[in-house]
Amino acid sequence: YVTVTNSNGCEASDTVWVVTFSIDVANLVQPVSNCTLSTAEPVVVELINPGPDTFEPGYEFTLSYKMNMLPLRNKNIILNSPWGVGESMNVAFDNTEDLSQTGLYLFKVFTNLQNSDTLTTIVYNDGIPQVFLGPDIYTTMPDTIVLDAGPGFESYLWHDGSTAQTFDVSAFGFHWAQVTDTYGCTNRDTIYIGFGDNIALWDLNKAIRVYPNPASEKLYVESEGINGEALVQIVNMNGQQVIFKKLIDDDWNKPLEIDVSHLTRGIYILNVSSKNWQKAVRINIQ
Repeated sequence: YVTVTNSNGCEASDTVWVVTFSIDVANLVQPVSNCTLSTAEPVVVELINPGPDTFEPGYEFTLSYKMNMLPLRNKNIILNSPWGVGESMNVAFDNTEDLSQTGLYLFKVFTNLQNSDTLTTIVYNDGIPQVFLGPDIYTTMPDTIVLDAGPGFESYLWHDGSTAQTFDVSAFGFHWAQVTDTYGCTNRDTIYIGFGDNIALWDLNKAIRVYPNPASEKLYVESEGINGEALVQIVNMNGQQVIFKKLIDDDWNKPLEIDVSHLTRGIYILNVSSKNWQKAVRINIQ
């Protein structure tokens, strides 16, 4: 303000306000961290007018952001209506960003106003949660096995409805675990616990080939390095035997044909075993 005095000692004053506008970059509305992100993620930023005055229509400024080491992105904004103190607006950029690869993406968002702040935030693409219960297990004592779905998940769900990280096996058959991460994304793994001798020799010189897989009518089993008496067993997801064959030397001279046309669609385990070795193949019946 200023005060003036004339020759007669009379005074007068006047005041003028000098206002410096600022804009708060409040939030990166999109994209947000998730287990999967796309190749064309929109970029939306929330802005707030912190005051001390209203922005009038026609006011013009530039909003910019930089993601990782990519070129700077700019958007020129011209207000169409008054923008009051404390009010917010969402600004969508004209371009999109590819965030489909797992990893982190560093965003820095700012305006061209000198008194405005800069928002620095990280968007994570963590990928689908990974759960692995291990390879199928053959044992004579299933109640000695404890399955572990792994630490760090938001929640767990087992085939029987239990919700702990680990599961105490009590019976033969298929067991699955579903995990959920902090984003609500899920994944599942299945393991088969079958009857067999843990000390049986898994001979790498013996091999079987099962085809076609998936199958609907006939299933064929060919052997390499296998001779002598053997048992062929197919079990369902409940551990129930649905097909059983006993083979001798001559049976291995040609592919073994198995009729599976009567089986319900789903996943089964084909198990070939003798006194000192065992092979198992997961098959799909359609």
